[in-house]
Amino acid sequence: HYILSRDCASFVGDNAHRLEGVGTLEDVSVALWLLTMQVHPHHVDHFRNGRLYECDENFVSFADLTPNGLMRMQQNLDRGLPVCTGFKKRWVKSNQKSRDSGGVSDGGGGNG
Repeated sequence: HYILSRDCASFVGDNAHRLEGVGTLEDVSVALWLLTMQVHPHHVDHFRNGRLYECDENFVSFADLTPNGLMRMQQNLDRGLPVCTGFKKRWVKSNQKSRDSGGVSDGGGGNG
């Protein structure tokens, strides 16, 4: 997750043709680019990754959910339940690539 001020986003956009990344580490690349402007990245605990954290009602954003996981959380909200009700790790994208799902696993089954 990234939240950039307009001037930082403009800097990246205006200089995209000159900025080189650090392999597949886009977070490191963005941090290095912003350091050239003396902008220091700041970690915000309310932005979470499903692979690393359990669901928390206080998060603002929760990355790496499967389509099924997103649907389940929306159903919870539609029913007036806390968003994390019934949270299962299979709602989170797997690190393992699968031939059938292009690297995304929703854990199969229709009940959870």
